[in-house]
Amino acid sequence: MNLADALLLPQDDLALAVALKSPLFGLGEDDLFKLAWQRKGSLRQALDHHAATDGKFEGALRRLQQCERHLATETPFAFYAWLLGGDGGRARILRRLGHEANDALDEFLELALNYERKAPASLQGFVAWLRTADLEVKRDMEISRDEVRVMTVHGAKGLESSVVFLVDTTTSPSDTQRLKLIHLPQGNAAPHAPGVVVWAGKKADDPAVVAAARATMLGETEHEYRRLLYVAMTRAADRLVVGGCMPGNMNTVRKFSWYDLITKGLANSGLQLQELETPNGAVKRYARPEDFSASEGAAVASPTTAPIELPSWLQTPARPEAAADSLLRPSDPADDEGQFVRTGESIALRTRALQRGTLVHRLLQVAARCCDRTPRRSRATIPCT
Repeated sequence: MNLADALLLPQDDLALAVALKSPLFGLGEDDLFKLAWQRKGSLRQALDHHAATDGKFEGALRRLQQCERHLATETPFAFYAWLLGGDGGRARILRRLGHEANDALDEFLELALNYERKAPASLQGFVAWLRTADLEVKRDMEISRDEVRVMTVHGAKGLESSVVFLVDTTTSPSDTQRLKLIHLPQGNAAPHAPGVVVWAGKKADDPAVVAAARATMLGETEHEYRRLLYVAMTRAADRLVVGGCMPGNMNTVRKFSWYDLITKGLANSGLQLQELETPNGAVKRYARPEDFSASEGAAVASPTTAPIELPSWLQTPARPEAAADSLLRPSDPADDEGQFVRTGESIALRTRALQRGTLVHRLLQVAARCCDRTPRRSRATIPCT
């Protein structure tokens, strides 16, 4: 969308800077600083100036000029399809952001195609529609992929996976969250009514009311801690792996931590225990008796699959399509009115036209401002055209 803004309005330096720093162009912070620092004109003019002496800027300018040429003759969907496909933009985005960006790119192209079905195919209209439309796209996290998803317990709510790892189970909120403010309830007020807030000093100096409020807040924190444990354990469909590191200032696992609660719960669950010795220490495995017998009786052989040979045509670039016949559009100029201004074609005329448009726009602004400042009685006699 920022690339579209930069193409529609070359003076939009911020939009062009965002586009140049994106994977589509691949410029970094230092490159952008070199362009923007102490420039005399717009960022686009600075890019034209540095492209003459720097190959990296020359490549970015050449790609930007290609975007301008495609934008002049193609619809929004065709333009973005070329940008992501023919120009290799999708591959560059995936190299930086990962394959999950495919979902967003596919949805973006789908929106561009749907827009052309119900409105005139203009890039400016499409971008304006995107910014004003109330769109919400959600990724289906239940789709199985060959990947490891790292997320918090809150983010994993409602999801399920065959194997789940709990890697931080030996800490607790009391290890990292220190009470700074203690909320004191107001007498007989409602349970959730706002009360008085006091600074949490030393426990030894707490009055009885403050000590009771501190204990209540700690109890609520521990309750939420146990509730999240239930959410975390129930995300696993087949296997749950519980791990953690020993606290540095303790010889045993902290009492009432997730690891301690899980160990006590499994010990009283009636599941069969199997201890495995590994180079990193003993591993305790809890499972149902029938699961142990099934795993011991069946020898699992590692499958060997032959490497897949890709056909040669898959890596061969497609031949360019033949140019279509010239199409007549009502908005096209007549034969004697010239053609679209192309990059590198009549730069002086293009610059003069831009200057004339800027001056006319400024003149209209000044005229409108003069009309606003005219006294109410004299507005009927002074034309503001």
